[in-house]
Amino acid sequence: MKKILAISGSTKAVSTNALYITAISRLLSKEFEVINFSSIAFIPHFNPDLDQENPPQAVEALRSTIKKADGIIYLYTRIRNGLTRLIKKPCLIGR
Repeated sequence: MKKILAISGSTKAVSTNALYITAISRLLSKEFEVINFSSIAFIPHFNPDLDQENPPQAVEALRSTIKKADGIIYLYTRIRNGLTRLIKKPCLIGR
């Protein structure tokens, strides 16, 4: 079964994005395993100085989860027609 990583760009425990992920998980459950990445709130801002041999544990957890996924769904709210640094974190860390 293919694995889809779902990331909510919100740091709120209950958000519209999280509700969408729940709905997507239910809709795709017969064809895909949807892995819900719990929260980006614990991911530190990207810092190349920290991105060495031993990055923060939250960063390692995200990278490991990304590597296991066959696809990624990333839900976020656009703010002033752009992306906030919080939203960009998984994109920078996952490369």
